[in-house]
Amino acid sequence: MKTLLELIKSFTNLTQNTKQKYRYLMSIIILFTLYFFSEIYLFNRLIPETFSKTTFIILFILFWLILSIVTDNDTLYSGKPEKNNFVKCFQKFYPSNYLIEKLKIDSETAQYLWFTKAFNTWADKNHKRYGYWKSTLERGFMCRFVYINYQFFKYVGIVSLIINLVLIFFILTGLVTTVEFVDTYLRQKTYLSKEIIFMLSCGLISSIIYFFNKSKEEKCQGAFKRFNEINQQNIHWLEENIDEFKGYLSNKEKSE
Repeated sequence: MKTLLELIKSFTNLTQNTKQKYRYLMSIIILFTLYFFSEIYLFNRLIPETFSKTTFIILFILFWLILSIVTDNDTLYSGKPEKNNFVKCFQKFYPSNYLIEKLKIDSETAQYLWFTKAFNTWADKNHKRYGYWKSTLERGFMCRFVYINYQFFKYVGIVSLIINLVLIFFILTGLVTTVEFVDTYLRQKTYLSKEIIFMLSCGLISSIIYFFNKSKEEKCQGAFKRFNEINQQNIHWLEENIDEFKGYLSNKEKSE
């Protein structure tokens, strides 16, 4: 049986099942955020007595829905760079883009050449470029992890802001007059304190992620800078071995 230290080491080693571990990390973050969101806005107590099975089912469905959206939708890989600076920075040094320009081929053929004839073959631990394969995967998923967290906390913060504004409107206009509501938010002088702290926390996390991973066309920072560095090395390898890809295309044309 593995010790706790071995389990932690295995989990943090992103070489194996990188996408699955990325999904695990996101599920933990989403789960905790949803818990605090529901505790603050729905229950107002740590272990609510009114926590019904229906509420639990709704939160569980919401959790899996959000997790599926943020982990299965690979915006950085398939998004349009002209509409998103993060996407533009992520795709800046795509090896397949180099093949498109160098060999004058379409995107589908370039991706086939890059992944099938080069990158995927490096996954063998005995391959001399195994380290590049490992680093490219890790840095690529780190970019996804950073981007998804930035987007997730940004939108949770926006939803929190909207709810807070609605609550303030209800209180100031007197539309909500229940004793419990007025007592909680006015008489005890806890006027949206938890809600505001939660909203500001989401905004702060999103801002910090953005600040350390600013993505502009000419200057990428943080995880995106490191991803570009490893891809530049991959492109350098392609430049040195471009004749092999030309030969493959030539043989393919002859066979057709």
